[in-house]
Parts: sequence; C-alpha cells; structure tokens
Amino acid sequence: MRQIMARNILLYIPLFIFIRAEYVAKKITRDFSMKLYLVRHGEAGTHNTDAQRPLTNTGTAQVERLAEHFVQIAAKPLHIYHSGLLRAQQTAEIIAHKLDVEDIHKIAHLHSGDLVFPIRDKIDGWREDTVLVGHMPYMGVLLDNLMDKEMLISFGTATGVCLQRQVEDWAIEWVFHGANKVV
Repeated sequence: MRQIMARNILLYIPLFIFIRAEYVAKKITRDFSMKLYLVRHGEAGTHNTDAQRPLTNTGTAQVERLAEHFVQIAAKPLHIYHSGLLRAQQTAEIIAHKLDVEDIHKIAHLHSGDLVFPIRDKIDGWREDTVLVGHMPYMGVLLDNLMDKEMLISFGTATGVCLQRQVEDWAIEWVFHGANKVV
C-alpha cells in the first residue's frame, strides 16, 4: 500500500512543479510588461484666476501632441487616473479619447501637497498599464520615489514619462515634453 501511495505522489510532484513554474513565469511576464505613464497636465490659466482653471488653447495643443505620441508608440493603458482638478481631468480626457480608454477616474493623493506613499502603495499592487495625470512638484517627487533616486527630470506642462516595471524596480523608457521633444 505504501509503495502505491509513494508512486502516486511521485506522479503528482512533476505536475505540481510544472504548474508552479508556469504560474511564476506568467507572473514575472505580467510584472515586466506593466508600464506606468506619469503625466503633468497641459498649460492652464494663471493660478491667480481660478484653482479649478481649465487648459488654455496652448495647453490643449500640448496634450494633444502628447496623446499623439502615445498613439505613435502604441501605448495601451487600461486605466487613466487624474487628481480631479479640471486641468488634470481635461488632460486625462484628451489622452483617453485618443487611446480609446474608457476607464478614467479621479483618484486621491495626486495633488501638489500630497504625500506620494499612498499612491506608491497602490502602484505596487497594479499589474496593468496605467496613466497618472497630476501636478508639480508632485509628479517629480513620485518619479524620484519610484526610481529610489533623484531623477532631475523637468515636468513642464504636458510632460509624460513612461516607466516599465522591472520586477521590484522601474526603468524609464522615454520622456516626452510638451514642447514635442522626446528624450
């Protein structure tokens, strides 16, 4: 009886190892393929006029150039989150329209004075390509935090930074400035 049980167990061990290895391979592939796009909103009216100020015509044009860049590189984000302020919402909507993304929502902790740790914790759990639209200096601080070092990237209006997850770390794939410059 013991020999039959031992033989049956030995038959299942290779199957378990194969299933586990396949699961780990899928998880690593999924994690490697995730991209995070950090975007600062386009140019908006002066701060003195309205905290909920909309994009200017120049700001709209800047964001449209950024959105076109997303199309050219075949970006496929499934989610777009913004701070809820009008200029960030408009930026997110332009990008979502250009990329046919329906999942666009306001998310907490993307404002200038917010701590980055709540968003960082959320990002750590994400597995699908995502766009975050926020403000300065927050987007630069978030980038520095994700990279674990000061990156010295200027987040001018309508700047986008593409990050790719590399197991536990992130790597910058490209930077696009509103002035139509790719680095």
